[in-house]
Amino acid sequence: MMIDKGALHGIEKEMGVISSTGLAGIVIGVSSRYSTVMSMLHQNSRISGRIKKNGQLINVIWKGMNYKEGLVIDIPTHINLATGDTIITSGNSLIFPEGIVIGIILEERQSDIQDLGEATMAFTTDFNSLKHVYIIRNMMKEEQQELQNEIADE
Repeated sequence: MMIDKGALHGIEKEMGVISSTGLAGIVIGVSSRYSTVMSMLHQNSRISGRIKKNGQLINVIWKGMNYKEGLVIDIPTHINLATGDTIITSGNSLIFPEGIVIGIILEERQSDIQDLGEATMAFTTDFNSLKHVYIIRNMMKEEQQELQNEIADE
């Protein structure tokens, strides 16, 4: 997806992109007046999320079949999900703050991995009619990155 704002407008790589209804993607390329966004509908998209009702960490990917649905993976088997449960961003990245809606659970199913489950999720963003987006700038990103680098160097 391409947007008509770029470096001249303050857009940088690895900024979050949201719609009025939820998560949309991540900026991956920037020119002076345009930016390229990797939407949630990309095979390499993997978003750290949480189950809103209990705070359990999970991951969200797209399996490439239906633009309306994603897959919630890495769900511990002791966690009970129900149709209608909300999935939000975890806040564990430097890109998205916690609490942005990603989707709503449609159905839970067994995973190929014995200790982890997965569930089908309906994206709250309609990627087929997406026209306007908002770009998220993490004002604390540099400080957070420095701290992470400091810890990694130890």
